[in-house]
Amino acid sequence: PPTNARFQSFSSSGMRAGQTNYILDGIDNNNMQNGAQGRQAETVKPSVDAIQEFKVVTNSFSAEYGRAAGAVINVSLKSGTNELHGTLFEFLRNEKLDAKNFFDSPDDSRPPFKRNQYGFSAGGPILRNRTFFFGDYEATRIRESGTVNNTIPTQQQIRGDFSELLPGTRIYDPDTYSAATGERQPFPGNIIPAGRFDPVGARVAALYPAPNKSGLTQNYLFNPPDPENRDRRDIRIDHTFNCSIQIGIV
Repeated sequence: PPTNARFQSFSSSGMRAGQTNYILDGIDNNNMQNGAQGRQAETVKPSVDAIQEFKVVTNSFSAEYGRAAGAVINVSLKSGTNELHGTLFEFLRNEKLDAKNFFDSPDDSRPPFKRNQYGFSAGGPILRNRTFFFGDYEATRIRESGTVNNTIPTQQQIRGDFSELLPGTRIYDPDTYSAATGERQPFPGNIIPAGRFDPVGARVAALYPAPNKSGLTQNYLFNPPDPENRDRRDIRIDHTFNCSIQIGIV
């Protein structure tokens, strides 16, 4: 999908991502929000270890499918059996083996990145040959820092001194407006006297950090944290109400 797309899905058969039909254990699993506020096309995203099988149909749908003109993603979850089975997993990734962002300072270490994805699944009998259970849990913990190259006021500008601006740039005094000419006069030297500062504005301006790069633009590089916590869990119970065996002889 395009960057920051509402539906984090894929397109098929020339249709938009919202025209992909998701089915989970025979149940409609599509995001019905008009604005896709959930930022995903499917409502439930099961853990990979919980999936028994999946099928992708892109054309020549049978009569059982409808709703969308794109692909059909049909997912079936695992179920328990007469024997106890389970999985345990951990996936780790960090910045030690990652390439450095192009805009990061070559003299600084890589911004921290930690991704831990771990979980388990288990299934087995409650009543042999009749009732079975299956459950799973997956946790994702991401601790990431992005790279942002921004523009902030210099220390001179915070003090009201804009003399370092490009030649021809003028900072005009609003109190010098002339109704006759419709013009204002610039501050001498593009320097605003401290006595003209608004007290609230001065306190807000003092909150800016000092630039850590040279220049008037793109002069502040920082790595804001972007943590993410995700938890997924499923529980499934299967019960056979009536068992019948038919033997046919041909």
